[in-house]
Amino acid sequence: IGVVLDVTGSMASVPPIIQKKLPTLMGLLLRKGYIKDPQILIGAVGDNFSDRVPLQLGQFESGIEMDDNITNLVLEGGGGGSNQESYQDAIYFFAHRTSIDCFEKRQKKGYLFLIGDEAPYAAARVDELDKLLGVTVQREVPTTEIVKAAQEKYEVFFIIPKGTSHFDAPWLKEAWGKLLGPQRVIYLDNPDAVCETIASTIGLLEGTLDG
Repeated sequence: IGVVLDVTGSMASVPPIIQKKLPTLMGLLLRKGYIKDPQILIGAVGDNFSDRVPLQLGQFESGIEMDDNITNLVLEGGGGGSNQESYQDAIYFFAHRTSIDCFEKRQKKGYLFLIGDEAPYAAARVDELDKLLGVTVQREVPTTEIVKAAQEKYEVFFIIPKGTSHFDAPWLKEAWGKLLGPQRVIYLDNPDAVCETIASTIGLLEGTLDG
């Protein structure tokens, strides 16, 4: 389970709220029985063109190490002001730089939840993939291609929290709906309920919601 939070300025006061809540996600999943043996990777995304730390990624953890990853997130509060952030780099990481047993051994997809309020850039550039992920590519990679690769081994969702700058923007839903499918765009009316929203979404797909 990957959870990647947009920590740019347009997210307003939401990132600290979600950062505070995320440590409860593991316990909620286990207590409700939504999924067996979860491992969670926490990350953050900003803007590759303007931020000092545009991509932050932990490791898949099943213990208290996850709490350290959450606490250490830099809530930079930057962004480029273009209604776009570098989500495509985070998605590329999950598509091409993660190894998950559930998929490789059982052909069962993992889960990726992006939390934000802007659109991704149209492509990941050669230089940013090299700088951020140490990946060498011969051409820029379209975001549509990156998403398609990620969806081969992850159920990918985009969560839009209330209280962010573009919560009600029609273009935001349209942009992510085209990439992921409209049913994979989730509106979060209360940022305090982020873990419950993630957990219940997993439970629904796992068929364990009433577990």
